[in-house]
Amino acid sequence: MKKWLFLVLLSIPALPLAASVRGYWTGYITQQGLLAIATNYQYSLVLETEGNTVYGYSEIRLWNDSSIYGRMAFNGTLEGNLVRIVETEILEERIYSAAYWCLKEVILEYSLEEGREYLRGHWNSTRCTGPGRVELQRPVMV
Repeated sequence: MKKWLFLVLLSIPALPLAASVRGYWTGYITQQGLLAIATNYQYSLVLETEGNTVYGYSEIRLWNDSSIYGRMAFNGTLEGNLVRIVETEILEERIYSAAYWCLKEVILEYSLEEGREYLRGHWNSTRCTGPGRVELQRPVMV
């Protein structure tokens, strides 16, 4: 009986990554360098998918002052368990007068660990000091 159940479970197709990553993700992003206004920021994504294409928006906020934020549009691709996004424009922002938000290229790896979903990876930008790390988690609904 156990062997039969195991074979049935193996025959169920895995959920495509496109369906797995769709939705809201939240966590943090890091930045190093003398010109950075912080080294850690709140970071979130709202991801939509169409086949192997992803699009949506990202949001970055200061931990100690959430009224300072930027919202960026992005598009990208799914490749295996990797999500690659490129922020294309700043949709909305509030930031200090001498500072600016970076448009980033972000590469994230999807993982499922102990029932929790993660997107982890790094970012880079031609305009800002980087690279930095990104760690996002899908919020658990209770």
